[in-house]
Amino acid sequence: MKAGDSIATDRSLLKKYGKTVQTNAWGIKQYVISDPVNIQTILATQVDKFGNEPMNRKMCADFLGDGVITVDGHMWKKSR
Repeated sequence: MKAGDSIATDRSLLKKYGKTVQTNAWGIKQYVISDPVNIQTILATQVDKFGNEPMNRKMCADFLGDGVITVDGHMWKKSR
């Protein structure tokens, strides 16, 4: 993480702890997930429990626009 390679950090966590890992980055609870079934479940049926917008929108909106990865609530349902 100190080298600025968060993807390598995520890979290391997943290798050590399994396919779904809860982390705490700068006081924000996050999940690192590599299990396709868990990703599908979250994006398809449980997005209200996890929320994408607070973190993803700031980082990804310029690249991805408004969609299932960057918004929550009504806009998420519309994009879904």
